[in-house]
Order: sequence, then C-alpha cells, then structure tokens
Amino acid sequence: MTRSNMPEQDEFHQLSLGETLCKTVQIFFSRIDVFLPLALIVTVPVAITSLLFATYLAGLEKRDNHFDFWDFFEEHLGLCISYFLFQAIFSIALFFSAEGAMVFATAEIQAEKSPQWFSCVCRGFHNVTKLICARVLVWFFLASTLSLLLGLSFALVQTRLSSVYFLVTLLSISYLGVCFTVWMTMMILYPVILIEKKGPVAAIRRSFSLARGMRCYFFCSAMCLWITKLVALGVLQSIFADASKVSSLISVAGVLVTSLGSLFSIPLTTM
Repeated sequence: MTRSNMPEQDEFHQLSLGETLCKTVQIFFSRIDVFLPLALIVTVPVAITSLLFATYLAGLEKRDNHFDFWDFFEEHLGLCISYFLFQAIFSIALFFSAEGAMVFATAEIQAEKSPQWFSCVCRGFHNVTKLICARVLVWFFLASTLSLLLGLSFALVQTRLSSVYFLVTLLSISYLGVCFTVWMTMMILYPVILIEKKGPVAAIRRSFSLARGMRCYFFCSAMCLWITKLVALGVLQSIFADASKVSSLISVAGVLVTSLGSLFSIPLTTM
C-alpha cells in the first residue's frame, strides 16, 4: 500500500481487503530478515528493562508470601512512577523509530528495491522527531475537542432544557465520527512523512487528501490485523501465564509472552 511515490486513490482499489491482508503477511515473511531485526530493536530493550523490574518484584514476592503489587506501588510510589515514566519515554522513542523504519522498508519492497534493516533504522531515527510531533498534534486536537465537548455538554445540562440529552448524544456521536475520521486518516501519516519527506503539519494535510473515500477500507484492514494480534496474544498469555491475575502481566512469564507477541505484531500492524 505504500510506495516510493504515494499512490493515488484508485490504486488503493486494485486490492481487495483479503488481498491486502495476504500481501501484508507475504511481504513480512518474504523479508523477515528485515522486519524481525526492526521489531527486535523495540522488543529487546523494553523486555530487558521490564524483566529487571519483574525479577525485582519476584524477589520481593519470595521474601514476603503476602506480597501484593498494589501495596508495593503505594509504599514506593516515587520508584514506580519513575520506572513507568522511563519505560514510557524509552518505549515511545524506540517504537516510533521502528515504526518509521518498517514503513520505509515496506515502501522500498513495494518499489521492488532491496532494503537493509540498518539503513531503514537510520531513516526511522532520522525522522523520529517528525513522527512524534505529528502524533502529538493529532492527540492534542482530539484531546482539545474532547475537552470542548465535555464543557459544552456540562453547560447544556445546566440549562435543564427538555432536549438536552438528545443534544449531548448528538454531540457525542459527532465527536466519535471526528475521531474515526482522524485516526483512519492518520494511518497513512507515516508514509507521507517518510516517503514524501513532509513536515508534521504538511503531512497531516496530505494524509487527509490521500485518505478521502478510503477510511472504511483502512479501518477494516487494521481491525483484522489487531484482532488477530489480540487473539494470538491472549492464547499465549493463557498458556504461559495466569491471565486471571493483573500481576501476571508484570511477571517474568508475562513480560516474555507480551514481548513474543509484539515481536511479530509490530511489523504486521505497521505495514
């Protein structure tokens, strides 16, 4: 779907939804030597830091038979918040870079070129600021419109009009429509930045132009991939970890299972 030159809308229609999903999987496995190293760039460092934290908690649990993570969190609030902030910033920087690298690699493959994972990584890191800024702009727009919606809804409720709940419902549906439009449009934001070499604002404008009439198609493709990922991850979690416990997600087994699922899902959901 991504090419060295961004395709016009009618080129998207050449593939059905099933053909698009099959081609995504085909590209992934045909150049697994490129995509797996790119996924490892994200999963390995994050898994190592997560494992260190999980191992530390496991040691505490062995010393205290009544160990509870939430009690530990309350007692060591500063430590836990510092860890989660570090993990979030670390993961975001790596994930955005790897996403950009995978999008660029896919575009090169579609253009019948032979990309190398290291050159794709360099391209991803070189554009990571643009990628993050573009996402932040989108998040800011959605958050500000949500704040406006909540404020307007609160003001309408205070008026005690007979049709106030109808108006609030109408506003909520409108906001969901805006969210759907924006998120489906942003699915081609990274290719625009990496391939057309546009800045964040120009890339957002270009994305709206390219996505016209294709948002439902993007939604169905993304939904199929995400459902497949969640089902596979759920199966792994149920086999190798106790999915009934929240603490299992931060256990050694939980970290390994989550990392294993991400190793394959990250390339498939970014192409």
